[in-house]
Amino acid sequence: DFRMSLHTLHIVQGLSHQRERLFGKSDTGDAWFDWAGEVRADKLFEFDDGVVRALRGLSIRPLFGKLEEFERRCGGVPQYPEWALTFEAGMPVWWHLQCADAGRKDNVFDFNEFGRPVIEGADVVNAGKARCSKIAIILGESAVACLNQFNQENERYILIVPADMVSTKRDRNIFPYNVYNNLSVLLEAMTASHWREPIQHFDEKLRQAGKLFASIEPHHLRSLKERYPARVREITPDFIVIDGEFEVVASERQDRLVVFEVT
Repeated sequence: DFRMSLHTLHIVQGLSHQRERLFGKSDTGDAWFDWAGEVRADKLFEFDDGVVRALRGLSIRPLFGKLEEFERRCGGVPQYPEWALTFEAGMPVWWHLQCADAGRKDNVFDFNEFGRPVIEGADVVNAGKARCSKIAIILGESAVACLNQFNQENERYILIVPADMVSTKRDRNIFPYNVYNNLSVLLEAMTASHWREPIQHFDEKLRQAGKLFASIEPHHLRSLKERYPARVREITPDFIVIDGEFEVVASERQDRLVVFEVT
């Protein structure tokens, strides 16, 4: 009976409709679950040999079916479950602790119903809609001071920043979160050296704050200025603001973000 030595082990919280993430590897490489769905018990905690042997031999594949049945009993609404594991007489026992609706309605959109697209991006973080009144574009490092002032005076705006300027290879961080924390949407314009490799240090800060993020093609830095010449305000050569009403729709599940012009 491993219940006393293991007690109640909270292994993971996860969305029942995102099981591929729930059972994938973590960014640190110390995930409990490998891609086959087997438990690795020797990385995070210290247990006696019997517990370690039991955990190493444990398959969590049966949990897939349990999550599906649980979601079905909740009327088919995706759930965010919290669960725990104990061992009794050497056998695993799964415990359901609590749950909440996952809100799939904000995760999938029909992008054809929103109007004329202006910008489209991928590598999306977070999901939802945002109504924005300005697009701010940074073209160089000297614009950071202007952005800081702009951010203090404005909110619900879209910010476009080149990937090279926020590269993790830089010796110092010239783009701290407090400089842009009032934005609604951050778009990272990928360059040849960073293409399809969005800067990962954005993810957690923006996710926690509920901001929308995506990577976009670099030509948007030029095309927006050409598209709205009458609305462009050149604060400095490296900092441009475009006035207007825009609606941003983002789906992390569909990996798509689109900026629409509101007419």
